[in-house]
Amino acid sequence: MRLLLLAVLATGCATTSGLGTRRLPYEARVYLLDTEEDLMTARARSEQAARDLWRARHALGDADARSDALRESPLKSEAKSQVAVAQARVAREERQLELLDAAAGCSQRRYAAARARTEVRFKLDGADEAEASRLDERAAACEAKLGQRAQALSDAEERLARARSEEERASIAAAAQAPLEHPRPWVE
Repeated sequence: MRLLLLAVLATGCATTSGLGTRRLPYEARVYLLDTEEDLMTARARSEQAARDLWRARHALGDADARSDALRESPLKSEAKSQVAVAQARVAREERQLELLDAAAGCSQRRYAAARARTEVRFKLDGADEAEASRLDERAAACEAKLGQRAQALSDAEERLARARSEEERASIAAAAQAPLEHPRPWVE
């Protein structure tokens, strides 16, 4: 039973009065569909970003291992540039996770504000218009803070692009130095 209750709470579908929230009539719940969908989408994107960060960290470990294994090879500089790309990718994934986690939090606030407005609109017992306005303000303030995190993500993407171009140059140089160890079909 506890597991079911936890699942209901985690999905955001907890609208029963026994859980501390007022039960909304069907007509009122229809008004919340869009914000509830936005909330679920934001949570899913955040979870995907966490998985992408995990993959990027493992790719960084693989790149480090390859770089360590190439002791005095002409491919060592290419391996180092691959490590730099992997580090930049991890940094970008961290910024993206921070942004998407914050966006999920803002989505949660938007949902709470929309629910409070709906309770006021349908004149449910205990609905407070001042509380709905306060929740709207908190949601707007949260949205305003997302710009800083978006800028940090943009900066991380620029660093990743620079690291990728450096990796391409190192790859071409390595192919010229050791053509049999590292064949590239487009380098002649």
